[in-house]
Amino acid sequence: MITIFSSVDPETSDINNTVESCYIDKVRTVHSQGAFGSRGYQSPWLIEEAEKNLLRTHTTAVSARMLHALSKKVGTLVLFKGARVALMGWESHSSSIIKTSFKTKKKGIAMNVILCYITINDNNDVNKDQFYERPQSIIPKCPGKDLIFLMGDIIDKVGMDNTGYEDTMR
Repeated sequence: MITIFSSVDPETSDINNTVESCYIDKVRTVHSQGAFGSRGYQSPWLIEEAEKNLLRTHTTAVSARMLHALSKKVGTLVLFKGARVALMGWESHSSSIIKTSFKTKKKGIAMNVILCYITINDNNDVNKDQFYERPQSIIPKCPGKDLIFLMGDIIDKVGMDNTGYEDTMR
């Protein structure tokens, strides 16, 4: 996996509570001493660096797990290099809606992506109605010539209890 991500002040995660210690030990050994035919980096592996939620030009088993956990947090935006270069800006409209704007090859036309996420668990109908109205207030603010994409898990369900959803899942 080759990815690049940059941040001035990256968020950190507690690896010890997220990744099994056997993975941490193996990554530490391979990084600092080498293994499996590799010489490694011949430098110490620091857990403080691994806890920074950054995509690098290489991704280990530990950092891949940390990045996967980070990507599941609502409101997280992880971009590959090409998308990062094209990013014009982003706006958070709530913990479950983010709007990003990207340059396109067509001069003067941007691509606006509105990412939405809502769970159907523990949300009453009033909250759902307010959520569905919010993207409708964002779209008119985008210039008419720009592309607009509305994406996301609009009716995501968290958990294993599928009672009442049998017909939907067929």
